[in-house]
Amino acid sequence: MSLDLGSVDDLLESQETGTLSKSQKKRMKRKAASKKKDTHSDALQSSEAEALNPHVKLRSDLVDRGFTPSQVGAALDEMWELQLPYDQFDAALAFLEQKMNPTAFSTETEADGVSSRAPVDPSPNAKSEGKDKDPPPLVNTTETQPGRTLPRPATAAHAPPPKPKPMDLAAKLDMVASYENLCDAVVALMEWCNKVAKPSEIGDLCAAQRTSALPTIIRRSILECPDEKIFDSSVLPRINNIIGVILRSSGVSSVVIDSNAANLSSVIRQARSVASKITAQSMAIIETLAENVAKSIVKSIARATEMASSESETKTVRQIDEEIDTLASSLVNGAGGIVEIMTKRDTHRIVAEKSSTVMGIIIASSTQTSEMNGGNYDTTERLLDVTTDNLASLVGNNTCESFQMTRTECDNLRMKLEMAQLGTGNQRTTLDTEIGIYTSEQERINARIELLKSELNSLEAKSSMLGSQISEAEAKAEALNQSCTLEVREIKTNLAEQSATLDFEDSARSVLQKLQSFETSLLKAEKKSQENGTFGENVIANKMGIYLVRMRNYFKAEADAVEFLQNRASFLEAEIPNLEREIQECTALGMTTNVHQMTQSLAITRENIAEDYGVVAALRGEAELMRDDITKRIGEFKAALSFDQQSNQTLHVSILNGILAAMSRIGISDSGGIGKYIASMSESGTGAGTLGNGGAAPLDFSGTTVTPVHAHGMNGNTNAEMPVPTIKPPSPPKKFGGWGSSAGSVASKAGGKSLLDIQREELSAKNDVHPEINAAHMN
Repeated sequence: MSLDLGSVDDLLESQETGTLSKSQKKRMKRKAASKKKDTHSDALQSSEAEALNPHVKLRSDLVDRGFTPSQVGAALDEMWELQLPYDQFDAALAFLEQKMNPTAFSTETEADGVSSRAPVDPSPNAKSEGKDKDPPPLVNTTETQPGRTLPRPATAAHAPPPKPKPMDLAAKLDMVASYENLCDAVVALMEWCNKVAKPSEIGDLCAAQRTSALPTIIRRSILECPDEKIFDSSVLPRINNIIGVILRSSGVSSVVIDSNAANLSSVIRQARSVASKITAQSMAIIETLAENVAKSIVKSIARATEMASSESETKTVRQIDEEIDTLASSLVNGAGGIVEIMTKRDTHRIVAEKSSTVMGIIIASSTQTSEMNGGNYDTTERLLDVTTDNLASLVGNNTCESFQMTRTECDNLRMKLEMAQLGTGNQRTTLDTEIGIYTSEQERINARIELLKSELNSLEAKSSMLGSQISEAEAKAEALNQSCTLEVREIKTNLAEQSATLDFEDSARSVLQKLQSFETSLLKAEKKSQENGTFGENVIANKMGIYLVRMRNYFKAEADAVEFLQNRASFLEAEIPNLEREIQECTALGMTTNVHQMTQSLAITRENIAEDYGVVAALRGEAELMRDDITKRIGEFKAALSFDQQSNQTLHVSILNGILAAMSRIGISDSGGIGKYIASMSESGTGAGTLGNGGAAPLDFSGTTVTPVHAHGMNGNTNAEMPVPTIKPPSPPKKFGGWGSSAGSVASKAGGKSLLDIQREELSAKNDVHPEINAAHMN
């Protein structure tokens, strides 16, 4: 028991005075109560510390050593990166001490031998003073005088070891999945999936070539954790949670996830039931079974996530169609200036690009669906085939062969047992006959008991007597069985061992059935959710027609813009010679102000011409990119469809002819894809402009823009009839004014007066200023 200083002072004061005052007694009671409270809190803290898990207790112990929680957390994270034993107290404490004071740590480790070999010699003053004082203790010279210690030369033997490379995410997940405590590993992986992981990283859990964390967790849940209560409460629910997060991040509905959670639990439980029958001979078989079951579950989840991704493609197509409809509705028909023409052209270009994106998604999705549902789907990629009894996928080919050999050996042993028991066959037959007779008699009498209540006592006595006779006969039969030879006993022992192996085979087949049921229900549920999202041939043809119409609208708008800019540049080029001639005349007349203004106007005109031609070149470059895109989509369309639709093909060719006409107006040529497609349609007799008698009908696409009705249809129906383009006469060339506006001509910029009026005004001004000079000239 220890007293604090205040208690000691009170006691000393009481001894001096002889008695304790009331204030002293109160003070001592308060201090005793506070000390009792501190002792109780220390006991609670110690009990709470014992209840903490090892990781939190390790952090608490390191904080008690004087380190801050932030220092402890950073040091443990760094030990994790360096693959050091971060869960051991001694290793973590040494790492923290080295990190907080690396120089002292290295100096102390290097000077251990020096301090033991060279103790400090006492100084002369110390010898003289030693008569009155105790001698000083031995002190480590390296601790008191660290500057005197010479640094060890840096050699290859004493060079610091290179730091290991930090682990990537896949290596970290694999290490977490292989942690010795399965519950902690499952909890850590679940927390990472729910709080830290990105959607792309969650999808990597199903990719075996990147990380094997998920198969490892499932395999360990089958082989390890013998306590069923811990497995049911901690391991299995968290595995279902992890798989649910994976499926939910891929777009699988919660209904599908919840409906297949029970199937997944049944698979794992059945596999654990088989693993519980492990023996020395079947250890390798059970490990193979657990490994293949885990891989099968992960592969089924991966296939379900791939099927769910197609639904997002359908949503993307619908969203792009809505954006296209919004852009198409914002177009305003009618003539306008360069701003309206360029706005119309840009809108059509954006619509065409978005339509090209829709075609790419639809064709890619249709190709993938046909490969999965048709004959191109490679069934060898599946680990399990539901329609067949593929037990080898779970236990391996060698184990299946051993099962077959065991079954054959069991049949042989049964035959040997029958042959060995032939010697006692007559007696056994007699006893079996007696047992059958007595049993049938007993049954008959028992039936009569219910019918004849009056004879109940006598019949019960006779029934008991027959029962004793049956017991005697069975005892004789048992004694006969005990008197069998050694060979029969050995055969029975071997038969029992082989029967156990066959029981294991039956259990493995039950695991296979459960796994097949889980895979079938998961894929059926996901396939049902995708039935409304597939793209048929009618949808592809419909979307192709809409895409070509929008492409034609873009090329026509591009052609209008190019022609407008070319006409304006040509008009300005035609005005340049007249403006230069006027500049020369004004220069000869000395009209400096007009010459300066006209020179500026000439420079601006030439800049506008160069800018127009530059914009024309840029527009042609974009038109070439769009031409390459339509060529690519035509090739994909031909590869995706193999049916004959006369009306749609005819419409496509007529629109393509309009696109070629617009391309010629722009000044670009066909790269070959459009022309080849039209030629192929013409050879097959489905080309546009072909009459019923084989004659060629004239085609004209200079009319209005064809806008499809119900462009966003996704039900496979063809579009409504589109308006027939009308023929417009060619409009006369317009005479454009200023740059991008409807102002007057260039000549009007000089003040709205003709050259003759300007000359007259300047001559009259000269006469007013110098009349005498003009008179002299006149004379």
